[in-house]
Amino acid sequence: MTKKYLKLSNVEKEYIKKIAILSNSTEVDITDMFLKMLTIFSLDYYDSTVEFSFCIPFIANLKVSVEEKETSEGIQPYIKIEATPNDSLIKEIAAISEGIETPIEGRVKGRIQDKFKMKLGLLEAIPEETF
Repeated sequence: MTKKYLKLSNVEKEYIKKIAILSNSTEVDITDMFLKMLTIFSLDYYDSTVEFSFCIPFIANLKVSVEEKETSEGIQPYIKIEATPNDSLIKEIAAISEGIETPIEGRVKGRIQDKFKMKLGLLEAIPEETF
């Protein structure tokens, strides 16, 4: 039996690196989180084996359908994915298009202000993150 390993493309590695930097996490932690998402995806597929939905929080809801097609290499899965953007992504892109502050920019500014207030003694603790 041949072992099958998951391998990241260079593009995937670059995104994991960016996410790790932004989240103050390690690349290993971010990779692990995405592997857990892939595990959930796989479990959802086991439950249906034809069509199922999957959510990428803040980004999109996916409708996934799988068909098996015969090729010269044998039967191969054909995967069709339809993505419906979530409100968060729509609002972020709309704000960028309109040239106004995006929800993410507002969130970052608020976090920076909270850190300054805390350093100045005007705030005891940084409030829990709200989305």
